Amino acid sequence: MNKRRGKEERNIWDLDFGKIVVKRETVERFAHKQRGSVRMALGRICTKADFEKKKKEVLNLPLP
Repeated sequence: MNKRRGKEERNIWDLDFGKIVVKRETVERFAHKQRGSVRMALGRICTKADFEKKKKEVLNLPLP
């Protein structure tokens, strides 16, 4: 932590934000405010749970 003018200042690098969880419902609720990604604005995202489900399906496919 940096000291500045007698008080301690917290640096953003020192903060712990925890695990980031993306919820489809939250993305869809705020999609009308999204101005960057078209996929995000349309709610076409792949959450970690979706990814893990698809990964499991693909890994269970037999090899040719």
